Amino acid sequence: MYNPTYLVRSRHAIYYFRYPLPQCDNRRISISLNTRCPKEALRLSKALEYHACMVISHPDVQELDYAEVKEMLRNHFSEVLERMKRSIDKDGALSVERVFGISALLMKKKQSDLRRKQRNVWFQYILLCKSLAFLIM
Repeated sequence: MYNPTYLVRSRHAIYYFRYPLPQCDNRRISISLNTRCPKEALRLSKALEYHACMVISHPDVQELDYAEVKEMLRNHFSEVLERMKRSIDKDGALSVERVFGISALLMKKKQSDLRRKQRNVWFQYILLCKSLAFLIM
């Protein structure tokens, strides 16, 4: 079974979702998935990863400090988990097509973030070259 780095099993066999907060010096937010089933934990963690990427990429979140981001994400994750568990209880587990759809959206988001970071690095490189050229003159 695929085991991402943000899915952690405790010594009591309960799975936790542990997501890194890049703007907070490698700190993480951790929330219990309240399940011992690895397949259910993987499904829940994929959905939480998608929501975390969407929330953290928002410009307003970039300006918040660690405590505010942690509290906001913890509340958001709790709401998402409750909705997902109610949906699973009502309709059954996610279909394979839905899981692949979520994975595809997540990959697109990660690729666009990577392209944005590459553009920022390139822009900083150009500024550095211009400033060095200015200093040489």
